[in-house]
Amino acid sequence: GAMLLMNNGVRDQDRPTADLRVRQAIAAAIDPAVLDQRADQGHGYPAYDMLSTTSAYYDEGSTLEHDPERARQLLEEVKAETGWDGSIDLACSNIPSRANWALAVGAQLDAVGFQTTVDTSGTVADLIRQVSVDADYDLACYGYNLDDANPFISLSQHVYSTSRQNVIGYSNPEMDALIDELRVAATPE
Repeated sequence: GAMLLMNNGVRDQDRPTADLRVRQAIAAAIDPAVLDQRADQGHGYPAYDMLSTTSAYYDEGSTLEHDPERARQLLEEVKAETGWDGSIDLACSNIPSRANWALAVGAQLDAVGFQTTVDTSGTVADLIRQVSVDADYDLACYGYNLDDANPFISLSQHVYSTSRQNVIGYSNPEMDALIDELRVAATPE
């Protein structure tokens, strides 16, 4: 699977994606079905959700939707308030399907007023270093493996506030408490 990582300010970096409204604008600008068509010829499971519809833990109810007008409004609000020009960088590997995916992301972002620089020159190893080691990115195409056999492992690594593998800088005490509950759950239910 592929997902778009947004740097929430990992290691206290000042990135445009540290602003919630910018992240919301990005989510509203992107249509996952377009990305699936462009990169995977429609054979994927396009969604806004972290868990696929094929997962035993999938629960309908995503509040995100493709809404370019909302994306434009949010972006213009941030630009007017901060003076930022909408420039944003997207890093992706040079694997052809991921490069196509990144170009589709960039086009959708540019269509609502972002100025996206897409870099698909690096290998997967280069991208991992850029994201996980250097934390030098605004946006990155990436992937997390969420295994139905033990979802706790991935969630505790990637979205737990104090995890060293939390490469996006996500921090939410409520999510941490839910992950703690998951860790000690006796049954899948």
